[in-house]
Amino acid sequence: MKKVSLIMCAIAMMSVCFTSCKKGPEPIPEIIENGFYVVGEATGFADLSASGVSVCQMAAGKNEVTKALREGMYEKYIVLEGGKEFKLLKKQGELIPQYTASLEKKNLTTDGVDIEGGYWGAISEGTAAMKVEKTGLYHIVLDLNLDKQLDAAGGAQIVIAPVTWGVRGAMNGWGYTQYTAMNQEGTSWSWKDQELSAGAEFKFAYGQFWKINLDAAEQVKAEVSLGKDMVSGGDNIKVEEGGVYEIVLSFKMAKGDIKNSFTMELKKGGELVLDPATFVVGISGTMNGWGDPSGTSLAKYDAESSKVDDPATKAGTYVYKMASMTFPAESQFKFRVKGDWLGLDAVTEATGVTLEEKDGNIAGVEGTFDIVLTLVWDGEKIASLKAAFTPGTPLQTKNIKVTAKNIPAEWQEVAIYAWNGQGNLCGDWPGTVVAVANGVIVHEFKDVVPPINVIFNNNGGGAQTKDMTDISDDTEIDVTANLK
Repeated sequence: MKKVSLIMCAIAMMSVCFTSCKKGPEPIPEIIENGFYVVGEATGFADLSASGVSVCQMAAGKNEVTKALREGMYEKYIVLEGGKEFKLLKKQGELIPQYTASLEKKNLTTDGVDIEGGYWGAISEGTAAMKVEKTGLYHIVLDLNLDKQLDAAGGAQIVIAPVTWGVRGAMNGWGYTQYTAMNQEGTSWSWKDQELSAGAEFKFAYGQFWKINLDAAEQVKAEVSLGKDMVSGGDNIKVEEGGVYEIVLSFKMAKGDIKNSFTMELKKGGELVLDPATFVVGISGTMNGWGDPSGTSLAKYDAESSKVDDPATKAGTYVYKMASMTFPAESQFKFRVKGDWLGLDAVTEATGVTLEEKDGNIAGVEGTFDIVLTLVWDGEKIASLKAAFTPGTPLQTKNIKVTAKNIPAEWQEVAIYAWNGQGNLCGDWPGTVVAVANGVIVHEFKDVVPPINVIFNNNGGGAQTKDMTDISDDTEIDVTANLK
């Protein structure tokens, strides 16, 4: 019996041992899909063997010119630590080649104001280290130039743009408002006290532009905005209920599409009472380079002709007047009210002309007119908009010659940027490149409405004069003496 007892005791002990030493389920190995990855000390993921590295995979890139995915183009928003190395690995089954570029710090060309502090490099297989100087969030665009469309722009390339998030929309006339607060990690940004009426629209963008150009012909572009559902280049974000909001954008790097890495929150902090008497009202169109209303394209509020029915909500009828607004042949335009762009579908009634719709804009107007805009405000939005056109007197124009001297020797190219009440006179910033002869520039503006304003700059390279304003006659400018 003792033998049996001892055996049973041993079996019991073995049972306890096996039970207590039983292993848990084996961890499921991370699946590393084929594609490009941004890894290295600067990212916190040393290589493809690091846990969680799948979040470093780049998303398929879309050419914003064709609005279609572009073969060989990839994008990624990622935080890079300054002074530390990162690399590009392309997983193709078992094969993992590394790509690199000799990064050149340069201003990146966009469809608006160029991006300062960016990087560009011709990409190829190799192991040379890549670094950025400052820690922060970056937008990386990689294009392998599989269709040879980028040959004239250096071929296969990588573009690295520093990201400073802003909002563009009804709150700023589709300008640019940088974040008002950012968390310590640099992964959450907020905009406080944003007044947004019901139906107001906006987007997130990291500059005063919408796209980065990858080639001089501007046939390959990368998007820099986030729209509805945080889709890159997506539809405008629409506010359903008017109010005073805090807008919060947060980033946490994730696998897959760009939208997976961003979330947005609208926090309503109060009710909104908008006063139409303070609205910027006018016209933007081909006649003023689609710029914001100014000069003759800016309407003035007429308090005597207006009537406020409810002082609390500001509901009532508001009148704005414009004088000597000239529409060249085949002009296209939209009315502007507090940043909103209003097409023909927003016009309740038009008199004096027959308005037409063309390419989403208003057309059919030619000549010089005085215009009266009357809008009925229901306390939150425009209930109706009427436009009355009557023949006006054209503004007097003249030729103005601007001579520039004492140009800095280090300026390899010189551009002139100019504007008046009718809009830009030399195109968008940085303007038109002008010839320098014997150290002097002579540029004549023909048939312009004075006064005009000019800026000389080194063709967008970061150096410029201050604004030279109220020029009504031939003038001479000392560039060096007036540097900003």
